Formats: sequence, C-alpha cells, structure tokens
Amino acid sequence: MEQIKRIYLPAIPEDIVTDRFVNCAEQVALSGDYLQIKPCAPPFEGEINKEIIDSNSPAFINFFKQVRYQHIEAYEKYFAIPGIATNCLAELYRDPKTIFTPALQRFAKRAGLSLPPELTKDIFTNKSTSIPIAGQLIELPTEPNDPRMPEIVKLVTAELKKFIPLG
Repeated sequence: MEQIKRIYLPAIPEDIVTDRFVNCAEQVALSGDYLQIKPCAPPFEGEINKEIIDSNSPAFINFFKQVRYQHIEAYEKYFAIPGIATNCLAELYRDPKTIFTPALQRFAKRAGLSLPPELTKDIFTNKSTSIPIAGQLIELPTEPNDPRMPEIVKLVTAELKKFIPLG
C-alpha cells in the first residue's frame, strides 16, 4: 500500500492529505479489514486519465478523482463489465461533492488545507449516503455494527459474482 502514495506521479504529486489517508488505510488493512484477492499479483496495467486533472485543485483532490476514475470507469473497461451495471454508480462518483466525503473533508481540515467552496457545503451534516447496489438504491450504514451490514455484503457479493468467469 505504500506505493499508492506515488502511484500517479509525476502527473499528481504526493501531498500530506494523500499520505495521511494512505497511512490510515494501511492501519485498517493491518487490522484485517482488507483482503487482496491475489496478494502476489502485479497491479493492473492502466493509464492515468490526465483529462480529469485540474492544475488549480490541490493534489489530493486530483488524487481522489483519479482513484474514482480508476476504480469505476477503468475497471468497467478492463473487466468488460456492461455499462448498464455501473452507469449510475459512475455518475454518482463523477460529482466532485461525492468523492469528497466527510472523512476526506476531515483529513483536509486537519492538514490545514483550504477547500474549493463547492466542496465545503454541508461539510458534516449529511448523515446518510445511498448508492445503487443490484439495481436498487441502498442507504449505507454509518456504523460498522449496523444490522443491515450482512445483507449489504450479500448483495454486493452477488453482484460481483455475476462478473467472475466460471471454471
């Protein structure tokens, strides 16, 4: 995971918010909340989408825009997932207010970074987030022990299995 901080160099430079976020993700992974399907597998071949990089935005915003692109649109192409299955999710995450979640807002605030005005509205008031899973809009739990979590995991697992080649 340490390589993640520099994965988009030189197009997107390292910065403190990205570093702190990756450090936090590393700690979560160490606690067992992360599973790499094939631990020794090399990363997927891919290209940085330079069209979505805004030179006027802080590096961490460009970093997370690129992460969003790579994990939705690029995966859709790489795995040949039909667009209908991911279109509404991709649309949701194309909105810059969506990729800049409250957790990332807190990281930026702690790092002393100023944010674009469109990303600071309702900074901590949006208590719920809904995303499309299996063709239905699902409100995501806000706590890890939420009783809905097993059902959501079941739905996501079933959707992912649709795209795993059998045999």
